[in-house]
Amino acid sequence: MTHKRPLTALHAGRLLDLLCGDDAFRASFAADPTAALAEYGLQSMTVPGACALPGELASKEEFATVRDQLQTSVTRNALFMNPHFFQAGSVQDQIQASAISNAA
Repeated sequence: MTHKRPLTALHAGRLLDLLCGDDAFRASFAADPTAALAEYGLQSMTVPGACALPGELASKEEFATVRDQLQTSVTRNALFMNPHFFQAGSVQDQIQASAISNAA
C-alpha cells in the first residue's frame, strides 16, 4: 500500500530548492520521483515507483514562478495526489484549479 502524505514545510522548501536549481536532482526526479524523494531524504513511500510524472518535468523557471503557491499545496495535500503540478506547461494552471476546488 502506498502512503501518500503532505510534505513538511522544511521538506517542501528543500524540494522546491532542488527543482529550481539542482540539475542532478531534476534528472533523478524526472526519471523516478519516488526514488529521488527517498534518496534526498524528503519523503519515503512504501512502494517503489508509487509516484509518476504524467509528462515532461516543468522547467526551473516555471517552478520558480509558482514556488510559494506550490509550497502551500504540497504541505496541504499529499505530494502526488495531483502529479500534474510538476508537468511542464501546466504548473500554474493546476495550482489555480486546485485553489478554486479547495475554496468551493
